[in-house]
Amino acid sequence: DTLLLKKINAGIRKIHTTGEYAALRRIWIDPYMEKIFFWRTVRKYLVVLAILVAAGIIGTIIWTTSLKQAVKSRTRELHREVQHRKQIADQLVESRDFKTLLIDIITHDLKNPAAVISGMADLMLKNRPKDEMTTVIKQGSTNLLAVIENATTLSNIDLGEHIQKESLHLKKMLEKVAHEFDPALKQAGIKLEIRPIPDVVIMANPIVIEIFRNFISNAIKYAAQGGRIVIAAESAGHSLTVSVADFGDTIPLDMRQRIFERSFQLGKNSRRGRGLGLAIVKRIAEAHQAQVGVIPNSPTGNIFYFTLPNKTGA
Repeated sequence: DTLLLKKINAGIRKIHTTGEYAALRRIWIDPYMEKIFFWRTVRKYLVVLAILVAAGIIGTIIWTTSLKQAVKSRTRELHREVQHRKQIADQLVESRDFKTLLIDIITHDLKNPAAVISGMADLMLKNRPKDEMTTVIKQGSTNLLAVIENATTLSNIDLGEHIQKESLHLKKMLEKVAHEFDPALKQAGIKLEIRPIPDVVIMANPIVIEIFRNFISNAIKYAAQGGRIVIAAESAGHSLTVSVADFGDTIPLDMRQRIFERSFQLGKNSRRGRGLGLAIVKRIAEAHQAQVGVIPNSPTGNIFYFTLPNKTGA
């Protein structure tokens, strides 16, 4: 054994001495070492790839679970919202039906006493046809009956429903309204001027007369110091504009649109505002696809106008 080891060592020394070791290493050792190192590197990459894939799968599972929970939660919220909106819709229908019933009851109960007043005024006028007070009572009762008749129309307008329209003679309607205010104009010391009115027929609901009543009434209440009211009408292009001008205090610019809002009043301490009446005026105009507004008069005062699409006939 000792002799064998010596021979092996001597052979190794000889190989190193002659340079044959390097050749043997290139042929028998290096190729196998490269393969060993290569597979070690591949194994490391495979391990890293496997970790990444596992992390991706776990993340996908977590994200999918969270998404399912979010979808379920949102679905429950939408269901609750749908139920809530359905309840509101049912309440609105009930409220609308109740409002219609209430208006029917009120108009029915008011119509009888108003008709009695109108009838009594007729009897009194037969005996005293020139009595001014009786004439005022007759006009007032007639207007009250018209308001009662218009209550249903106002309700339909407020609910956004379609209203019936008919042919109305504009000039006769404006003259009628102006005549209604003769006593109030006389008492306030105001002169009412009606400028030439086009002889036209408009397609509108009779309730449109309330717009002009409101304009004139407001002018008497809030612009009496001007001492003058002017009613005018002008047909231009595809529209017809009726205006009521006063010569009182000019409404400030920032309030010219707000006065058509419900319950808005020009003065904080004023109990009588233009708000509710003008809000109704605006709704009546919108039901006719028309416009209402106010612009300043010269030198002072205001011009309230009503512009209707020009579907008129001579």
